[in-house]
Amino acid sequence: GLQLTPIDGDVEQAKFDLELTIHEEADELHAALSYKTELFDRETIARMAVHFERLLSAAIAAPHQRVAALAMLDDAERRQLLVDWNTPQAEESPNCTWQALFEMQVRSTPRRTAVVFDGESLDYATLNDRANRLARRLQHARVGPDTLVALCVARSLEMLVGLIAILKAGGAYVPIDPTHPQERIAQVLDDARPIVVLTQQHLLERLPAIDVPTFLLDGEDSSGPHESVENPGHTATPANLAYVIYTSGSTGKPKGVGVSHASLVNFAAILSRQIYTGDHLQLTQNAPYVFDMSLKHISMLSRGHTLHVLKEEIRLDPEAMLAYFRANRIDGFECTPSQWNLLVESLSASDDVAKCLPAQVLLGGEAIDAQHWKQWKELPGTRMFNMYGPTEATIDCTLCEMTGQPLPTIGQPVSNCQVFLLDPELNPVPIGVAGELYIAGAGLARGYWNRPDATAEKFLVNPHSAAPGARMYRSGDLARYRSDGTIEYMGRADDQVKVRGFRIELGDIEAAITALPTVRQTIVVARERGKGDKRLIAYVVCEDSSVIRDAATLRNLLLRSLPLYMVPAKFVFLDRMPLTVNGKVDRKALPDEGVADDVERRYRAPSNQTERDLAAIWEEVLELEQVGTQDNFFEIGGHSLLATKIIVRARDRIGVNIPILRLFETPTISGLAAYVALSQQIIGDAGFAAGEQETEREDMEL
Repeated sequence: GLQLTPIDGDVEQAKFDLELTIHEEADELHAALSYKTELFDRETIARMAVHFERLLSAAIAAPHQRVAALAMLDDAERRQLLVDWNTPQAEESPNCTWQALFEMQVRSTPRRTAVVFDGESLDYATLNDRANRLARRLQHARVGPDTLVALCVARSLEMLVGLIAILKAGGAYVPIDPTHPQERIAQVLDDARPIVVLTQQHLLERLPAIDVPTFLLDGEDSSGPHESVENPGHTATPANLAYVIYTSGSTGKPKGVGVSHASLVNFAAILSRQIYTGDHLQLTQNAPYVFDMSLKHISMLSRGHTLHVLKEEIRLDPEAMLAYFRANRIDGFECTPSQWNLLVESLSASDDVAKCLPAQVLLGGEAIDAQHWKQWKELPGTRMFNMYGPTEATIDCTLCEMTGQPLPTIGQPVSNCQVFLLDPELNPVPIGVAGELYIAGAGLARGYWNRPDATAEKFLVNPHSAAPGARMYRSGDLARYRSDGTIEYMGRADDQVKVRGFRIELGDIEAAITALPTVRQTIVVARERGKGDKRLIAYVVCEDSSVIRDAATLRNLLLRSLPLYMVPAKFVFLDRMPLTVNGKVDRKALPDEGVADDVERRYRAPSNQTERDLAAIWEEVLELEQVGTQDNFFEIGGHSLLATKIIVRARDRIGVNIPILRLFETPTISGLAAYVALSQQIIGDAGFAAGEQETEREDMEL
């Protein structure tokens, strides 16, 4: 039944993805572009042809000019890219500090619940009173504008009291994660040079020895019980620092990003204008407070909303998180795409999705793949927002509501922020062409703490602004404009990576590994394993294999200096690094980590009930058919987010709390089973509660 009709004449068909042909005809050059229609649309090719013609005209007009300096864009295009697509300028943000706005909110809603944590809560007036007492105590200790106070606390109500008190005293807070290795904490304290450290009694042993006054947030004396509850005088200005957050550094040492009150106040105004327009919303504080994502909702205390500080046990357990959402009718939740994926996967077929998930979800910290984008934007009852921004741009600088966007995009600049996609000459790139992303405007950080060289390298004079002293931040991210003005993220221009939302400089890890005994050379790469799961792989050359015998030895050594999220999931030992003809490491020639084991993995079956229970849990979480007792959790696909699921399910099924660090130190079923046996022996007749105390004690020892 098929009928064929011959086509007369030649049929144009592109032989390559894109082909330019030129022929001479009557003293003229005639050009044609052939292209594959599955890769390009006609609009893109037509625009490319115009740019090419304009480039040739510019070359004729200035034959001695470098090609890179020739202009392809006309004035209208330049205005569109630099001005028209950077127009969402709102009314000026309040010219005051964040704490001034918070105090105004206290006067407006003194008895409204401000903070909730583990069944306890503080209203706005009580939170303000407690912060005022501590703030006056800090002022007596010489805390004032642009002085730093380290805040090393566990998730608690005291965390918010301490943070607000530092700002009220006029200082800037430096968040420090108490779970980080002591060596890492010492690096931050040595660089920040805080004049006071705020902490809690049970965390004192986590701090290195320092000659700095230490106030205990859970001690009566440090909270200033005899101090006045009146608001202390405002000593800080909008230009003064509000916080300094440390990020991974390419030289092997973390670097601090200093952000002013003006930038923080502007971001709070952005959220209120563009997302949280309602009154008295229930918002979460999910992200660790050592990352600026945590300020998304902490900043909303200046707008009268209620902040739910999620317990560690809840935020690490997807089922417990969903139960908390259902019980508390959460309006706003912030997290990374990796964590959100775990939550969505934990929904059961019988769940009413609209009642289980928050009304509005703010995703950030890492890119979203097309498959998850399509799935998440159609979740009923939930508005999904993809937000992008480095710490240097005060949390986020672009925003995209995912509904209506068929493919992943980071959206458009938020209010009072400008984004430029530029070439190496700092000229705007055409639509559809990749350029490096630069950020300017009210959200720009002041720079790096005590690092004028790094500040000068990344914070440049803005050639596209007429304002005197205007700056822009060079992000190192690559992106391109779509024809509708939205921005498509395309990766990095350097070795910085994002792994499950954590910003990591690979040089930071390489420096830590190379500093270990007998390690001669190290290369660390980030590899994608599917479903957006990225993990770190370290290739290591050792001079003496008797010192660092295997991956477990190397991992345990690194846990002394690096946070858990920076410890590679896989270590590959090489006799030498592959080199290019120029003598540089040939990264493309590095062996695949899956086939680089020294010995073939042999399956060892579980030998007792505990090992069988643990093996079943690992097979469920890692989605594997079979796991042996000697298989390494990280080498068969595990990472920190999945580790939390292992710990939660082991607690529920076996009845023992396994510290997450134990899994990192002994990442095999046989090792964990031995720990469980020891814990059950210690628990004895005292019951499960005593076991919880014992594991908490071991956590502190680790």
